[in-house]
Amino acid sequence: MCPGVDGNRNYDFFWNTVGTSSNPCSDQYAGGRPFSEVETRAVDGILKEHLNKLAMYITMHSFGSMILYSWGHDGTLSEHAFDLHTVGVKMADVIVKSSLSHFPRYIVGNSALVLNYRASGGSEDYAHSIGVKLAYTFELPGFGRGGNGFILNPRYIKQVSAETWAGVVIGAREAGKLFNARSTQPNFDNTRQD
Repeated sequence: MCPGVDGNRNYDFFWNTVGTSSNPCSDQYAGGRPFSEVETRAVDGILKEHLNKLAMYITMHSFGSMILYSWGHDGTLSEHAFDLHTVGVKMADVIVKSSLSHFPRYIVGNSALVLNYRASGGSEDYAHSIGVKLAYTFELPGFGRGGNGFILNPRYIKQVSAETWAGVVIGAREAGKLFNARSTQPNFDNTRQD
């Protein structure tokens, strides 16, 4: 039995061009077309409906203890890379302060460079491409190798939830500051020059 479409390869941003598969039995299967899946269409609809109010987008994944940002399809940096990195580090710092001593430290950076592979059609890249300035993929902690790392020991679920939430709270605060600063700046394009 095939696992189905990888939802994080199904978004309409350089869809099915790199780090994906057209084989329906691959775990990197991008689907038959962008937004072929009801879940990705639902996220797209929410993003577009609320785009003018969105300050940050986070997609949660496992595993690896990472906070990743665009551009994952080619490893180049977004024009907002400084803000992405700065806010990402603040979130990671709070998570690390809250985590257990034997948990891996979080790494923050461009997804293609940190993971050392490129992938297209990701939700974080898509959200960023349509105008969400701060768009991230969180790779939550996991222990073990291969598929075992995806299965978190139940005794750590409460811990990982609490520390991740602490990071999200800081991220939301920082995103709010950036969003408010952006929305209060004068619009010089419509200013008359006499």
